[in-house]
Amino acid sequence: MENSRKSGLDCPPHPYQIFTWLYNFASIFVFYFFIVPSQPYLIQILMSSLFGLSQLLLLFYAFLLTKSNPTDPILYKKKKINLDETYITFCSLCYSEVSPDSKHCMKCNRCVHKFDHHCKFVNNCIGKSNYNLFLKTAILMEMVETIFLVCCTYTIYNWSADLNGLKEKINQDYGENADVVLIAICSAFEFLTIAILFANGYLLLFHIWLIKHKMTTYDFISKNKPKSSSMDLTSITDSFGAKVTPTVLIGLPQFTVNK
Repeated sequence: MENSRKSGLDCPPHPYQIFTWLYNFASIFVFYFFIVPSQPYLIQILMSSLFGLSQLLLLFYAFLLTKSNPTDPILYKKKKINLDETYITFCSLCYSEVSPDSKHCMKCNRCVHKFDHHCKFVNNCIGKSNYNLFLKTAILMEMVETIFLVCCTYTIYNWSADLNGLKEKINQDYGENADVVLIAICSAFEFLTIAILFANGYLLLFHIWLIKHKMTTYDFISKNKPKSSSMDLTSITDSFGAKVTPTVLIGLPQFTVNK
């Protein structure tokens, strides 16, 4: 298991992972420095409470998911291969016995128990031990983006309609034509938020479907991959671009040994 990744905190970080954290903190900045201050006092309290609580939960679970280690626990037992056993599964890349339903992720260079997919946004594999964390993070992401979108749309409408003299107040606080700049910034974040909501919502619906059919993302991709004589059977690329070695192919990097 040399040079294998233990979690999403291991270097180097993935560009998608960096973008995710930068976008998240940028949206927090825009929300509390531009959106909230322009609201009446009671609206400020309501917005801050809803967004703040959901954002804290999202950051908490996203961090737990990133630092989680979904590696097959058998790899840490350093169990010696016993050919007297009726059936064992061995990975020549990890050079260890592994669980029959483990897959070797080429991105992380490790076998993951009940591998689902490699998520570039947390730079970590999703497997049996952290799948619930993945679902909680995705659900909280949908909640945070929904709250942000509603508050952002409400604020842009108020600014555009100049309710309660907001334009004048903003220009006095931030400078001449500041309202135009702030509307442009919030509009850009609004469009990005809509895109994230649709993409993340589709992901959640897909995983609900997978759970209903008792499948993993890897199972779905391998089942629907076109069959051809030229297909490379040594690895399958998941929906996030990670190459994964199948478990039960005899004579390939991860294979089955029968007595």
